[in-house]
Amino acid sequence: MNRYTFITLLFALVSALGGCQCSEGGSGYQPGPGCLKLEEIMTSDVAPAGVRTVFQLSDCAGAPIPDLKSEEVTVLLDDEGIQSEGDVAPVLTQEVDFRLSTMLLLDLSYSIVENGNLQPMLDAARAGAHALVAQGHRVAIYQFAGPPYFGEVQGFTTDVVALDAALDGLATTPGFGTTDLYGSIEKAVEVLDDEQSVDVLSSETLILFTDGTDEAMVSTADAALEAIEAGDLNVFTVGLGGDVDQEELLAIGKDGFEWAENAADLVAAFEAITQHVVDLAHSYYLLGVCSPRVGGWREMTIIVTRGTSTGSVDVTYNADGFDIVGCDSEVVAFPCTGRECGVVEGFACGECAESESCSEDGQCVDMCTGVIECGYVDGADCGGCEDHGEGFVCDGNACVEPCATAECGFVLGLDCGDCADQGDGFVCADNACVDACADAECGEILGVDCGDCADHGDGFACDDHACVDACADAECGEILGVACGECADGLVCGADNLCAPVELPGAAWVEVPGATTTLGCLPSLDPSCGLDEARHEIALSPFWILSTEVTVEMYELCVADDGCDPSHVGTAASCNYGVAGREEHPINCIDWAGLQEFCAYAGGDLPTEAQWERAMRGDHDGEASTYWIYAWGNSPAPTCDLVVMNDGDPGCGLGHTDAVGTKPSTGLGLSNMACNVSEWTRDLYGADLGGCASYPCTDPAGPTVGDERVVRGGNWNDFYTSAFRTAARDGRDPASTSPAVGGRCVIAI
Repeated sequence: MNRYTFITLLFALVSALGGCQCSEGGSGYQPGPGCLKLEEIMTSDVAPAGVRTVFQLSDCAGAPIPDLKSEEVTVLLDDEGIQSEGDVAPVLTQEVDFRLSTMLLLDLSYSIVENGNLQPMLDAARAGAHALVAQGHRVAIYQFAGPPYFGEVQGFTTDVVALDAALDGLATTPGFGTTDLYGSIEKAVEVLDDEQSVDVLSSETLILFTDGTDEAMVSTADAALEAIEAGDLNVFTVGLGGDVDQEELLAIGKDGFEWAENAADLVAAFEAITQHVVDLAHSYYLLGVCSPRVGGWREMTIIVTRGTSTGSVDVTYNADGFDIVGCDSEVVAFPCTGRECGVVEGFACGECAESESCSEDGQCVDMCTGVIECGYVDGADCGGCEDHGEGFVCDGNACVEPCATAECGFVLGLDCGDCADQGDGFVCADNACVDACADAECGEILGVDCGDCADHGDGFACDDHACVDACADAECGEILGVACGECADGLVCGADNLCAPVELPGAAWVEVPGATTTLGCLPSLDPSCGLDEARHEIALSPFWILSTEVTVEMYELCVADDGCDPSHVGTAASCNYGVAGREEHPINCIDWAGLQEFCAYAGGDLPTEAQWERAMRGDHDGEASTYWIYAWGNSPAPTCDLVVMNDGDPGCGLGHTDAVGTKPSTGLGLSNMACNVSEWTRDLYGADLGGCASYPCTDPAGPTVGDERVVRGGNWNDFYTSAFRTAARDGRDPASTSPAVGGRCVIAI
């Protein structure tokens, strides 16, 4: 939207600046002996062939000229006259309805107060504000002194009572610091720029009063002038007394400057400025013309003659698509014809009453009819609920009594009381009084203390307002502020507050429940039973077992932590330690003591033979079909689909071990129990499985004498299927190492 903004930086009378800028007559037209200046503000076309132009008229000294008459205006189209009668005749209307905003910016530095000029300045400002409001201006009052004393005293308003109160409030000011003249000008320009309307034609005015020069040196004169120029502003200044720099204020007030020698001259200065602002607002004119020329760019010359003074301005417009038929200059010149409200191309067409809203076709419509009792509807103010009585408020355009169904609290901003009369422990929840602790044993609810759990005994704590035994299902850590104990050496407290072994890379610790079980081979199903595999009933306590064989990666970490001595590991062909790419293969070529050393590092020990067989077989230790020959059942026989073995090619063609976890797991989730490497156990090897003096026995640890240690499970170089049975066992020199032997660890629970 085209806007015209003029800023009057004033606190003085407007005086003429510069020489005469004479008329800009169109081609073929010669200006008269006097001098008038016309400035085009905006030009637009109006269907079907109208041209609407707003211009401002002044003399060449810059003084605005109000009250222009239609007979003083001549219009030429392409250097030819236009008929003066009929629908195409030009129509001039003076009433261009601008939104007028004026700021009074008052210098409140110490010198104003100390020199007794404060009250005269306020009196002059009051008179000016009243006169401007009477002419339709919105007036604001701002103050300035030294930084940071720039700010609003009263925002833009047409309420003279509010303006008077703001000025009265300044009467007792003690004054503030030195004068930040330049910085305050820049800030004032910013404020007024924000006031410019994008919807309607608007005019902004700044009236500035000062009795001194810039002393704060926060900004510069050049910066202030640049701010004014960037806003395309008309500027007026006024200074009081002998301390002002008149040349400086004259430069800032490019459209006028007045100096008041003493306080007695201030009212006259303000009156002069006010009259100039009023005249300026009335020097804007709207001309409506129906163009008889159609097609292409056209030129219209507007000529004003008043007495012996003449001026003109050339206006161009695009007449493509024009059709003179039906064009009415009155409609072009009066854009609000037939409208009561709204905005048409920047022209304000009036405002509706508070209870009305402006429709799209510019008619005021009463929005507060029917069921509408209060509030706002499409910007229309339908009032409040005062006539309904105390306790009624507006909700959804209806007057309601919020506390009619509420016992307490706030509803729609209305205080419905509290619960003090209900007794101790009652509080407000969802606008109802409730006994906060009615269903609670402890804790705080809605600000009410419902007690603690001290009378429940040690270890009880408050959880969701109930007293619970915090450590009932926990072994370690802290729950609800209660210490649940610590884990044994080698175990850590998990997120579930249970003690568990330290995790190792690539493997998990699997819990094997305690059970009464039977060790050994069942001859009725397994024809390969050996003499050292006789069945015995035992009881085993629960334990954790590593889900995979100990890997090279795990062992390397132990060595790096100085927990393992790698001299226990051999270096024969097919040994994995130190071989790139075999980090996830089982550590092999390790003697019994070396693997036990690793298990101690991990917080445990080698499994007993009984623990190993229990983990391998799970619960499949019974008679008949409940007994499993292999980890996967009684059939099929071992193949490379199920185990890593020698099926004619060692390691199923690898020639060495495979990575852990490559074959199906046992029912407990343990991988490679039957294959890959045979596994060291803790027990000495003896002919009697378990080594107990009598059976049943509990947690057998094997015989107490012997030269060999038991190894269990098949390996990558075994080709006899019997080696992969759950009951298969063998003895081995604990100091020996083999590419076919490794193992895993257990930790007692």
